[in-house]
Amino acid sequence: MRRGSEDVAEMAEALGMLFRYCINSPGELATLAQELDNVHHYLLIQRYRYGDRFTYEEHIENEDVMDSSLPVMTLQPLVENAVLHGLETKVDGGVVHVAVSGTEQKIVAVVKDNGQGFPEETLVQLRQAMECYDREGTIPDDGHGIGFLNVYRRLRLFYGTAAEFTVESRAGEGTEI
Repeated sequence: MRRGSEDVAEMAEALGMLFRYCINSPGELATLAQELDNVHHYLLIQRYRYGDRFTYEEHIENEDVMDSSLPVMTLQPLVENAVLHGLETKVDGGVVHVAVSGTEQKIVAVVKDNGQGFPEETLVQLRQAMECYDREGTIPDDGHGIGFLNVYRRLRLFYGTAAEFTVESRAGEGTEI
C-alpha cells in the first residue's frame, strides 16, 4: 500500500484471509456468514485472474440462516468448481449464483453456474462415487471431482443421511449443486 499498489494489497489480504480460514478451521463447523465471507475472499482473488468475465450473485432468502452451522469449506470449493470448471472457457457473460434458504435447523444452499456443464457420463461417475462413499465409506480415486466429493464426504460425516446433496448438469448449459 505504501507504494500505491492498493489492488495488490487487497488481493494479498484476501489470500491471507482465505488461508487463515482453511488452516485454523479444519474439521470444524462455521456459520453460513463465515462461509460466505470465505467465498467473497476467494472471488476477490479470482477477479484479478478473470476480470469481468463472470459475475457473482448471492440471494439469502432468510437472514436468520446466517448463524446456521455447516462444515468449514462447504461453499467455497463448489464456487471454485463453478469458476474453474464451469466458466473457464467462457469469454464473458458467466454467472455464479449462490442461493440460500431454509431455517436455522435446515438450510438449503444452491451453487449454480451458466458455464460449460459436463457430459452425462461425468455426471454418472460423480453420482456413482457418491453412492460408493455411502456404501463403503471410500471415494474412488478417478482424478475427477475431488473438491466436489470432499464436500459431499464432509456433509455425510457431519450430518449422515440427513444431508441431501444433488448435482445436475447439462453440457453447454451449466451446473447446479
